[in-house]
Amino acid sequence: MPTLPTGKIYRLWAAVGDRAVPCGGFRTRSDGTAVAQFLVPVESHTAPIGRLFVTVEPDAPGDTPAGPTVMEGRARAA
Repeated sequence: MPTLPTGKIYRLWAAVGDRAVPCGGFRTRSDGTAVAQFLVPVESHTAPIGRLFVTVEPDAPGDTPAGPTVMEGRARAA
């Protein structure tokens, strides 16, 4: 993934029901790789996770996605 300018981060979200739960932010290395560990907050376990997605956000806490989605993965049925 491209390195973002100063003041921007990638943020991982879990789509749970009709809301997005923030799971953490990360930056990429100069070679485009990222290594990060995320803990999905306990409130996200009140309903199945429909998808995980990554957005570009300001480097400040936020509880709703505001930036563009740059990656998305859908949950598979068990």
